[in-house]
Amino acid sequence: MLSGKWRLWGTGNPRYWANLDTRRPRKKAVFVVDLGRRVSPVVTPDMPDAFESALRARAKLEAGNARQLNGPFI
Repeated sequence: MLSGKWRLWGTGNPRYWANLDTRRPRKKAVFVVDLGRRVSPVVTPDMPDAFESALRARAKLEAGNARQLNGPFI
């Protein structure tokens, strides 16, 4: 199934935008950040646990309310 894992930058779906990441194909975690706007950024951090913790702290989100989804085609 196509998922955008090999897309290094940009999008094939106008609802999402993938940051430039030449190492995306080797990464296991992706975050779609819902900013309440038409386009949601898709990021693949080097340290996903630290990124998630920082994002949750900034957005004041509780641990354990993450949605486990099959990702969109980007």
